[in-house]
Amino acid sequence: MPEAEARPASDEATEALRRTYLVLDRLPREERIAFALRTIEGMKLEEVADACGVSLATAKRRLARAEQRFLELCRADAVLREWLEGGSS
Repeated sequence: MPEAEARPASDEATEALRRTYLVLDRLPREERIAFALRTIEGMKLEEVADACGVSLATAKRRLARAEQRFLELCRADAVLREWLEGGSS
């Protein structure tokens, strides 16, 4: 089966992605790593804890803080806030 051609991202999507990376850069290192492993890489909680060399409880705390900070920072950005609210696709 032939591979589907990737459609170029819209300028709006490209800008949202750029801003997302800026938000990620603002997270504390340990939280950013745990967040990326769980959210971007799709690792299970136990895998995140193991990869970070911490207990499951610590991994859960880091993820909770990271998610809270990530959402707060996204809500403070007009473009990302619109994406969070489902206004863009």
